[in-house]
Amino acid sequence: MKKFVIVVFLNLVVSVTFAQQYDMGIYAGVFSPTSFGNYTKGTLGPSFGIKFDYHFNDKFALSSNYMFGRFNHTSDRNGLKIREKANLFFLTFQKKFPLKKGWLLAVGTGIGYYLEYSNDEIDPITQITEFYRDFTMPLELNINKNIGKNLYGGIKSGFFLTPFYDIGSFHLGPEIRYRF
Repeated sequence: MKKFVIVVFLNLVVSVTFAQQYDMGIYAGVFSPTSFGNYTKGTLGPSFGIKFDYHFNDKFALSSNYMFGRFNHTSDRNGLKIREKANLFFLTFQKKFPLKKGWLLAVGTGIGYYLEYSNDEIDPITQITEFYRDFTMPLELNINKNIGKNLYGGIKSGFFLTPFYDIGSFHLGPEIRYRF
C-alpha cells in the first residue's frame, strides 16, 4: 500500500511539474432557475462567466469559475414577476477526451457555492433583501476546438445539483479561451 501511495504521489508531482498550461476564458449563455420546483413560472435568463483552467497534462485539468446569471419567476406572495440574480463560484476537476477533427470533450465535477437574491423580494418584517445561499455540486460537459494560435472556442454546459432542491439549475452557451 505504501508503494502504491508513493507511486501515485510521484506521478502527480511529475504531472504538475511538466504541465505549465493555463487557460483564461469567458463564456455567456442561458441560465435556469436554481430549482424548477421551487419557483412558479420560472423562465431562462442570461448568464456570463469567467474561468481559469490549470492543465495538469493532456488528460486532466482543474477549473475555477465565477458565473453571474439571472432568471425570472412569479412571486408566491403577490403574483408579481420577480427577477432573481445568482452568483456562483465553483471548482471542477475535469477529464479530457480527444474527439475527431481536433475537438476535445471535457467532463468534470467538483464543489461550488451560490448566492441568490432579488431586489424585488424584501423580507416583510425586516425590510431587508432576502438572500438564498447553498453549496452546490457542478457537473460540467464542455466541448472545444483550437481555432487559432492558443485560442480555443466551444460550448460550455453544466448542471448544478444542490442538497435542498429537487432539481438544480443548468447553464449552456459559447465560450472562448486563451491558453498561456
